[in-house]
This record gives sequence, C-alpha cells and structure tokens, in this order.
Amino acid sequence: MGAGHRAAVFHLTQELFWTYLLRWQRVALGVLIVLIVVAFPTGIVGWLRQRRAARAGAHHA
Repeated sequence: MGAGHRAAVFHLTQELFWTYLLRWQRVALGVLIVLIVVAFPTGIVGWLRQRRAARAGAHHA
C-alpha cells in the first residue's frame, strides 16, 4: 500500500470517526490508550528492543 493509499485510509477513518463518534473522540482515544498499554506493557520502544534482540539472537544462533 503506497503513501497515497495510507493517507486516503487515514482521512476516511478520520471522517468516519468525526461523523459517527461526534463527541466520543476522547472516549475512543482513551480506549486506544488502554489497548496500547495492555498490548505493550513494556512500552512500544521496549517491545521494539525485545524484538530486535530476539532477531539478533536468531541470526547468530
């Protein structure tokens, strides 16, 4: 998917949220934050470091 397609998907999603979740943006943002915290308990950077370390270990094994 090219950059233009990703931008179109982003803007379409933004318009759908604005249309159907008017005044619910903060709730949606809160849910997103909770999902990120649950999915990445060490944080996104910590998760990326773990993946990089695992890949480096797999390549050297």
